[in-house]
Amino acid sequence: MHNRGYRGTTPRELRRRLEKICKQFNTDAARIRASSSADTFDAAATATRLYVKILRAHPFVDGNLRAGYVALNIGLLKVGLDTVEFADLYLHDELLGIAFVGRNDPYRPLAEHIAEIVGKLGKP
Repeated sequence: MHNRGYRGTTPRELRRRLEKICKQFNTDAARIRASSSADTFDAAATATRLYVKILRAHPFVDGNLRAGYVALNIGLLKVGLDTVEFADLYLHDELLGIAFVGRNDPYRPLAEHIAEIVGKLGKP
């Protein structure tokens, strides 16, 4: 049996890191909800950052993507958007990879994709 090593944040640092991630998200989400000029991209970008940062923290030995996906959808709801479902998992994985290692606004491509999916919801 192959024993995969744990790749996440150390248990000692995990709680502090997750609290920081959630505090940033809650602050940004409150700003978006209070703003009359917030747009879909800004809201999607806020939820996307939550999603990617939770995935990068890697809090669980297994199930991180599923837990992150739930956090993404809860985040989207909290900023006033609909939930998303990724029809093209290859594209999702490519954009997630950019968010993990990219430079200069690495969350943007994935956030744009999520905003596009949200924009298509409810349209024929």
